[in-house]
Amino acid sequence: MPFQFGGLAFQPKSPATGNKDLVWVCEQNHGMLYAFDAAAAPGSAPLVELQLKQDKVVWLTSPILQPASNRCCGCCWSIIKRPRR
Repeated sequence: MPFQFGGLAFQPKSPATGNKDLVWVCEQNHGMLYAFDAAAAPGSAPLVELQLKQDKVVWLTSPILQPASNRCCGCCWSIIKRPRR
């Protein structure tokens, strides 16, 4: 199944993001959400990858999230829950 772009969001840098500005991208077909360093070169690997099923995080990889924030904070729901156009 091909990649289906579902949404885009910007998250300003903070200690919880490893002091990086993040661009979040949603992939609708597999329930995947990716965060990329906004200053990185095109084609760079994502800094955060997570998969959602039935509004729960079922898979997460992140070298930048702080241990206390290594859970879904809800910021991604505005991307996931937008109606398709």
